[in-house]
Amino acid sequence: MYKLFLFFVIAVYSAKANTLGGSERIMGGAYRTDINYVISLQDKRQSQANERGHICGGVLINRQFALTTASCVLENNGQSINITNFRVFAGTVLTNDNANSVRDISSITVHPNYNRQNPLVNNIAVITLQSAFPESIIPLSMPSADVTHPATCETSGFGARNSTATASAQLITLSPVVTMPLELCRLVEPQVQSGVVCASGGGAGCAGDIGNPLVCGTQSSPILCGLLSRSNNCGVIIDGTASATELYTRVFEFAPWVNGVVNSAPGAAATSQLGIALAFMFVVIQNFNFLH
Repeated sequence: MYKLFLFFVIAVYSAKANTLGGSERIMGGAYRTDINYVISLQDKRQSQANERGHICGGVLINRQFALTTASCVLENNGQSINITNFRVFAGTVLTNDNANSVRDISSITVHPNYNRQNPLVNNIAVITLQSAFPESIIPLSMPSADVTHPATCETSGFGARNSTATASAQLITLSPVVTMPLELCRLVEPQVQSGVVCASGGGAGCAGDIGNPLVCGTQSSPILCGLLSRSNNCGVIIDGTASATELYTRVFEFAPWVNGVVNSAPGAAATSQLGIALAFMFVVIQNFNFLH
């Protein structure tokens, strides 16, 4: 009974999503040009291709740090990818890869409790860049509160438009994507834990979409909610079934860990000390002027 209800809810939301956007919608998504916090994790050895070696999505949480899933940055043997072979792009068109839109990687920090044998749990990683993006790149801050579900959200990335492609050269947004309460999701995804957000919409994640950010709230006050951890494989039916539910890493649950990684990165302490020194100098100057 409950499963039938859940399928009905998903079908209704999907039908609503399919009626939005008209001719703008391309394979379940619309081109997007007004945000640049979405990243493309790229293999530099394939950078001459039209998709610039795109392998995964992610999101900038400030101009020098990005989030993606742990599954995106680990090889099949469980070892971290060789960061010298990869870079991060931020923008809306992959072919516009000028000096302001790409950065090399300084380090990648995978959540210490991530286990490839249980890939939906703790599936998050922090990418530290060698240098910050310019001010023209506007990041999406870490959430200060969790999102109440159900919520109407959107997700954006450079993944493929269909099951036969590998990536899109232009940023695509799927909206609306509707989240659901954990209890409801567990009726069809019983393995889901508290660190996961379940959602569905009028489209599907395809190749290259893992790591894409799930963003809720409003355009003026967007809230980073999740990172795509398991897509529904472009809606392709496998073993006679196709899941309409996609699973995202719940970012807010990992905020203390992420903030710890960012604050402990080389340069973070120096920046903090510089701020304290400048504040101290300001107080001294003010007192000096007061005495004279």
